[in-house]
Amino acid sequence: MTDDVEIWMYGSRARGDADDLSDTDVLVIADPGTQVESLIAELAFPAISVSRYSWSEMERMWQYGSLYIHHLKLEGRRLRAAPRDPERLPKLLATVPPFARARKDLEGFRQAVGEAEQSLRVGGWPDFECEVVATVARHAAILGAYCAGQPTFGRELPFSVAGAALGYGRATINRLVAPATAWRKHLAIRHDDDDAIAEWIAYVWDFFDDLEPLIDGY
Repeated sequence: MTDDVEIWMYGSRARGDADDLSDTDVLVIADPGTQVESLIAELAFPAISVSRYSWSEMERMWQYGSLYIHHLKLEGRRLRAAPRDPERLPKLLATVPPFARARKDLEGFRQAVGEAEQSLRVGGWPDFECEVVATVARHAAILGAYCAGQPTFGRELPFSVAGAALGYGRATINRLVAPATAWRKHLAIRHDDDDAIAEWIAYVWDFFDDLEPLIDGY
């Protein structure tokens, strides 16, 4: 039975700013054991990347105001309403409380970048570790934009929004954005340019430090 299955699109294709490297981010909500493969196969989008949650998982995320749910609320596109209760998810989106784990998330970001930096020091693979840092930096920017009262979930705009809230100039913002975009697209920084990589990661650490009072004041 698929009468409890809800499907939404979010991310760059929902926003309308997808590029050649963009996946189609799709959320599928269904009770455990529900077969959803045929419903996903019907979606006519390129490079579909599915995140699947149960209804109970979504409700637990709602309780602490998950930024994922705020993301859906802000820019998600509904592709399929759950026939059994089509208002179930819209009610969650309409009543989602403020995010309650901002400081915990920042500490998690620090840990992830610290592990990537340590791996690079002992000969780790720059392609992988720098993509990790780029992803974490973007999520930190999303968190900063949210805590500044201007939630946005794009690839680069969150850096500008969070940076502006911190008083950054364009040059400082670009020092964060350009490498993050480059590593996502496998461009720019040479793999053997350890100094450039270390300089960028230092900017990311400074960004985390500067975010602390913004997050604590949220």
